[in-house]
Amino acid sequence: MTAGGVVLIVEDERIERRLLGAIVERLGHRVRSAEDGESALESLRVDPGVDVVLLDLMLPGMDGFEVLRRIKQTPGLELVPVIIVSGIDSMEGIIRSIEQGATDFLPKPVDPVLLRARLTSSITLKRYHDRQREHLAEISALSGRLRAVIEGGGVGIALIDREGRFIETNPALHRMLGDESGASDGGRFEEWLDPSNRADGVALLGEAFRTRERPIGREFSFRRRDGTLVWGSVSLSVVRDPGTGTDIAVMMIEDVTERRLYAEALRRANEKLNVLNTMTRHDISNQLTSAMGYLALLREQNGDPSLEPGLDRLERALAQVRQQLAFTRDYQEIGVQSPVWHPLGATIRRAVGPLDPPGLFIECADVEVYADPMLERVFYTLVENTLRHGGTVTACRFSTEQRGDDLVIVYTDDGIGIPVAEKERIFERGVGKNTGFGLFLAREILSFTGLEIEEHGVPGAGVRFEIRVPPGAFRAG
Repeated sequence: MTAGGVVLIVEDERIERRLLGAIVERLGHRVRSAEDGESALESLRVDPGVDVVLLDLMLPGMDGFEVLRRIKQTPGLELVPVIIVSGIDSMEGIIRSIEQGATDFLPKPVDPVLLRARLTSSITLKRYHDRQREHLAEISALSGRLRAVIEGGGVGIALIDREGRFIETNPALHRMLGDESGASDGGRFEEWLDPSNRADGVALLGEAFRTRERPIGREFSFRRRDGTLVWGSVSLSVVRDPGTGTDIAVMMIEDVTERRLYAEALRRANEKLNVLNTMTRHDISNQLTSAMGYLALLREQNGDPSLEPGLDRLERALAQVRQQLAFTRDYQEIGVQSPVWHPLGATIRRAVGPLDPPGLFIECADVEVYADPMLERVFYTLVENTLRHGGTVTACRFSTEQRGDDLVIVYTDDGIGIPVAEKERIFERGVGKNTGFGLFLAREILSFTGLEIEEHGVPGAGVRFEIRVPPGAFRAG
């Protein structure tokens, strides 16, 4: 049942106004009243919270038809239901009032039962219109906020049809392309791509429409209107256009030109440092070779046995310098090349095959791991340590496990294992029975893409190295 509303009665006859008001109040509604058109319009202007107007046509001064016209022309009042209550029962008057926007017509004297029905339906309609107005206002406000984000944001946005034409673009995209006039609207996406990756851009757009994956993307180079090159990180998703019912692509482009320039500058700086390091290492290595040669000659010509301990210490020091040079060469290579996807099983076989370990068994999931190109060095180091320090080993095994969202690569052997006292230090630089750099380098290689390595073997029962690969760093092969 409709809750009571506010009813404005516009009637110049005092007795009829009071009588009609009493009926309306008995029907559960609140009553406001006006004795002429001017006061009725003023009442609505001061407080427009009226659900229904009961309007007499025969009023002093401004008649009911004029009052009705002004109500329907006033913003905010045009949806207020107006029921004509009049002694004029001519068809012409009824038609005229309905044409001007009246909701209904009741002849005098008013039938309470009929009035009740008319008020109920009119108030229901008014409240429906009120809710609709509120929803439209909310939608308008949300649309305004979204438009402000789209128009004022720094990310380029474009709607693209299946033929690759721009349906609509935002100012950020215009600025990025050097197209402040917005002339790109109606143009084709591929026309703005640099020729070097135009085919890839067209293929990605086609894939988005074909697979409807959300989102897909990569970085592309674009040619601005003035011919300069810019880089954009493109993200594409396909949605259904509610207006036309067709598929359209929503493309978001972030200008990453500055980041690419910084990355290129850093790459060049690293290249120069690597060249300098290589030259320095080469020169030191040459001097080291000379020193070791002179040391060998001294040993041959030395006739004083008391000098031998000193010569031994010198030889060990030179050997340690050579090991340090080898370490700097290997450590320098970490992170120089971009990470790549490695097919896990094939990478392990390629890495440890030359070592020919006893009882090798590889039982890994068909996955690819995102890591530094030196990942093979990690697996090589694990097996080499087994052969060097594991004692009598008859089995070496690589396997994988799924733990929550992580992939765990497990390496085990059946050798003597690692003493508890050494477990915490085996990944430290310089700790170990050989150079002390192998496991340190392995951990550094893995950490470059967020992988972690730990040892959980039981002393006397073999080693158990676990490499934890986080989500995003592995995928189905």
